[in-house]
Amino acid sequence: MTVDNTSSKEESKKDNIPK
Repeated sequence: MTVDNTSSKEESKKDNIPK
């Protein structure tokens, strides 16, 4: 269940970054 956590964190960071 660590991979799931990483995916969630990466998505959150990308969402946080305004394009």
